[in-house]
Parts: sequence; structure tokens; C-alpha cells
Amino acid sequence: MVNYETSEREVSACPCGKGKVIRSFHTPDNAWSRNYTTYGLACPECNAKFVVEREHIYSRSEHEAMEAASEKGIAARIKVDQLAASYVDAYFKQFEDKPKTEQLRQMSLLKVATAHLDRFRKERRQGTPFSRLANPTNNPKWLLSIVSDEEKKKQIAELLSKIDEAKEEEEKAKTAMISIRVPTT
Repeated sequence: MVNYETSEREVSACPCGKGKVIRSFHTPDNAWSRNYTTYGLACPECNAKFVVEREHIYSRSEHEAMEAASEKGIAARIKVDQLAASYVDAYFKQFEDKPKTEQLRQMSLLKVATAHLDRFRKERRQGTPFSRLANPTNNPKWLLSIVSDEEKKKQIAELLSKIDEAKEEEEKAKTAMISIRVPTT
């Protein structure tokens, strides 16, 4: 278990001016772990209104809207992965006797690969199904073409629309977010 020594320093006033922005520098007690820095608000009023992420302060409501959209997209993608798993595995079964490089190449050509070659080889040797190594939502047209059950195809198409809507909502929320940069020195 790694223990960290933490040193804190005030780096600026908070957005309301009544409190401070605190930088915490975390140093591990071993040579193989890395240092890292976090920021926080030492102000109850600003903590209720703002979120600190890395070196930026965002409105809590705008940040929560972005995260909600992201979570909506992730939930829809998980459902698509579950509905499509058997079809993805059946499609890539035709390449099962091919070398791992060829299997990954086929996935890459379809733009659904999620792993680099070394990880892909390891996962396939361990018996990980193709469906766990693919992101079929990256290629919706291909995905819908391999699903033979019309009811599942309809469900997947609806979920793909939800993913697109969530991406748009997330981008809109990101665009609306106003960032206050925290001084890093």
C-alpha cells in the first residue's frame, strides 16, 4: 500500500473572494509511484456552487449537466454491447483460426477495435470473447448489418440514437461550461 505525504498551499482567492483555492501536492513514500496535484476550494459557499477539476473551476450545475449527458451515453452503450455481444462474437468467429494480428486487423478495419496488439493477444489467449474487445458503437452501420433479429435491431438503433443525443448534449454542456483557470504557481 502506498502512503502519500501531502503538502497544501493557498494559490489564489476563490471565485467569491471570501475563501481560498488550495493546491495539494501528494508525494508517495516509494520510488515507483508518482507525485500528483489536486486542487480544492476552502470556501463553503464556493464548494456549493463550483467544482474543481484539475486546474479549472467550473460551475457545479454546468459540470453536472455534462456528466449526466456522459453517463446517459455510457449507459446506452453498455446496453448496446449487451444486446450485440452474440452477434459480434458470431461475426468474428470466422477469424478465430487466424493469427491474432489478423483478428485485430479485421476489427481495426471495421473501426471497432479497442486494444493494442499486445493486450489483444493476451486477452484472446485468456479466452476473452471478441465482443469484450470491440466497441461496436464505433461503426453503427456495420453493427446493424450483422444483427439478424429485427426486434434487437430496432432496440439497438434506438440506443444508438440515444448515444448520439447524449454526445450532442455533452458537447453542448461542454461548450456552455465557463472555466476559471487556477494559478499553478
